[in-house]
Amino acid sequence: PANDQIAVFTDADTIEGVSGFAFDGTTFTMPGQIAFPATQSASAGANVLDDYEEGTWTPVIGGAGGTSGQTYAVQSGLYSKIGKLVYCEFYVEVSAKGTITGDVIIKGLPFTSEPYTAISLDVPAVIIMFGAMATNWITILARGQRNTTNAILLGLNAAAANNQIVLATADISNTTSFRGNYFYLATA
Repeated sequence: PANDQIAVFTDADTIEGVSGFAFDGTTFTMPGQIAFPATQSASAGANVLDDYEEGTWTPVIGGAGGTSGQTYAVQSGLYSKIGKLVYCEFYVEVSAKGTITGDVIIKGLPFTSEPYTAISLDVPAVIIMFGAMATNWITILARGQRNTTNAILLGLNAAAANNQIVLATADISNTTSFRGNYFYLATA
């Protein structure tokens, strides 16, 4: 049946001519695939899987205060969204950093992140592979910014240090690259 039609059982294991489906009074099983509509049919139910999609996105190395004049050697991003859970992969490399004002961020995540109202919750972080930085770092992390499509970049510049430093324009060179995987919860 089409995505907007009601499934009609014609016998124990057939839905309108497609065989292999089964319903035992409690559990519905089917052969192979589940198709979601191109536009999410949102549900308020906490236990309802109402969306799945895969796609591409364009990561941008930018600034919280502004971004202009960048050129890129590579801008590549993939994502999978299962309900509200978003998994992203990205590789971005500038060929000219342009003007980055304020804290350095990865911009353009495919979905707006949850606002996270509880103080104990924070947007997840990910360790990023990086190259051609203007400053020496041991580790660089991305931490999502609440209710945005941005992730702020933080670095550790000394072993065994517990001082996460927000990256600034001076830390980026004209050939800086970032590659990483990132999980977060979307608003819908």
